[in-house]
Amino acid sequence: MILRFSFQTHVHLLDEIEVIPSLLEPNSDSMSLLDWIKSQDSTTPLESIAVSCRKNMDNLDPVAIENLQKESRAVIEKGGQSAMKEIKGLEERLFGLDQLLIETKKLVQEQYELSQAFIQNQVSF
Repeated sequence: MILRFSFQTHVHLLDEIEVIPSLLEPNSDSMSLLDWIKSQDSTTPLESIAVSCRKNMDNLDPVAIENLQKESRAVIEKGGQSAMKEIKGLEERLFGLDQLLIETKKLVQEQYELSQAFIQNQVSF
């Protein structure tokens, strides 16, 4: 069932929707979506914008819209999968790098101890 609202109902709804503050200019006051739309083009009446939008929507290809919706749903579905949220193998690679770092530190310590022994031997002779 498709609900049809009057233009004034839509305008009233737009006036009730607050624009997210992070989308507004810094240090600006909060505003409704209707106020924001009006501020973008103060010379064109809102009714003209609505008529233009309706004409453009009527010209959209329903098949193209359906394909876009299917693709969007597929992307959202894949984005929700845990396998897609993490980089595969990253944990193992980081663990391997950590092990390599530990081994390297051991080798550095051994080399330091050997160099100290060489220095002691040189001083003794």
